[in-house]
Amino acid sequence: MPVRVPDRVREVWGDELVVELAPWFQEMIGEYAVPRDEYREVLSRLDRLEKDVSLIKEELAGLRTEMGKLRDQLRAEYADGLAQLRAEFADGQAQLRAGFADGQPQVRAEYADGQAQIRAEFRRTWASSDERCRAVSTTCTLGSTRWEPASRAASTK
Repeated sequence: MPVRVPDRVREVWGDELVVELAPWFQEMIGEYAVPRDEYREVLSRLDRLEKDVSLIKEELAGLRTEMGKLRDQLRAEYADGLAQLRAEFADGQAQLRAGFADGQPQVRAEYADGQAQIRAEFRRTWASSDERCRAVSTTCTLGSTRWEPASRAASTK
């Protein structure tokens, strides 16, 4: 079957060159060209793949939306739990402060009573030791005047 070549190509190249190049062009194109039926089959497959990819993209967008909602929900729950925990902590602190404030006067009174008892005991001990020291001093003074005159005691020193 003769190959159709445009007239202008025949005029420029000549019949002899066209006859030799035409089969070579057909052979080269045949190696790289895709038959029409195969091309349509490939297009059909590409259409199905494109549809599948668009469905996957839609599902992915839906999953991202769902994940975003879940993340927002978790953040809200965390914030609520944290606020509740802080409120409970503040209440506990207030109760401790109130208990401390209520018990503080009693502790101060007990402390003051303890100090008063210690002071009284110290004064009694002091008075008792003071009396003993005076008695010893008196005894020593009396004893030194009985056994030795004061003038003699000064001269021996």
